[in-house]
Amino acid sequence: MNKLALGIDIGGTNIKLGLVSREGGLTEFDQTATPKSDPELSVAIIAGIAEEFLESAGENFDSIAGVGIGFPGSIDRLDGKVRAAPNLSGWGGIALGNLFAERIGQEVFIDNDANLAALAEFKWGAGKGLDPLVLFTLGTGVGGGIILNGEIFHGAWGGAAEIGHQTIDFNGRVCKCGNRGCIEAYVGTKGVAARTWELLREDKGSLLWELMGGEFDSLDARLVGVAAKDGDPTALIVAGEITRALGVAAANMINVLNPASVLLAGGMTEWGEELLLKPVIREARHRALKSHFRSCKIALATAGIKAGVLGAAALVFRQ
Repeated sequence: MNKLALGIDIGGTNIKLGLVSREGGLTEFDQTATPKSDPELSVAIIAGIAEEFLESAGENFDSIAGVGIGFPGSIDRLDGKVRAAPNLSGWGGIALGNLFAERIGQEVFIDNDANLAALAEFKWGAGKGLDPLVLFTLGTGVGGGIILNGEIFHGAWGGAAEIGHQTIDFNGRVCKCGNRGCIEAYVGTKGVAARTWELLREDKGSLLWELMGGEFDSLDARLVGVAAKDGDPTALIVAGEITRALGVAAANMINVLNPASVLLAGGMTEWGEELLLKPVIREARHRALKSHFRSCKIALATAGIKAGVLGAAALVFRQ
């Protein structure tokens, strides 16, 4: 039995590749820039990168258990076509699995990247064996994955777990999806920057001005976290609003799904337990049904930037 699977995580900026054992060990890992070509050429380039990666590890496509791929978009599981890919222009309607299978010469297993991150945490991470499991991915947007009965929950065609687009304020901020009050409008990068700028107009002495150093486009959740840890009043207000919104969203998922675990993943987790996790738990405790809250572990995910690779490999091993 082949012991290793190749996991490929296609991101809007970088592609990550890893060889993963059946026990979840990562034996090889690398990353490179995502091609900016049309889908067919990009698939050919990625397949070539994967082949070279395997060769450098003394493997090939025939010697491993299989290839799993995480993709940053919605894939229709009925016809295998991409329905939406916000960070990869021109990929809509592409039969992604077929393209990769033709290039690699064997079947590949593809799923949404956040779904695979949730699978990785369920198999080997902070949510190991905790079912149901809900994962929030906190980055440019807010995504997520749900594990139910040991499997990724896909919904009717594959578009489930868009938990960043649950409404937490029906008269709230406009989200890029067109709705108002989505949690992404408050916790995603643009929402964080917009709210922070509102407060900075009245706070010319904020540490954030110094941290930006004139690079105003650099204002994001990471800088807010750095300033908040240093006690900056504006940053602390923004951080408080973000964690309150996340706590509300977590409580919604707890009340609806009665999960055993709710995990937070993504760049914002660098804020740590004191600034991010504990305030989210406090808000969720206040909002969720008591019996539901007591049976749910709320924690930071542990797989980090390798979650997509690990989840893609886990997808292979489940077949």
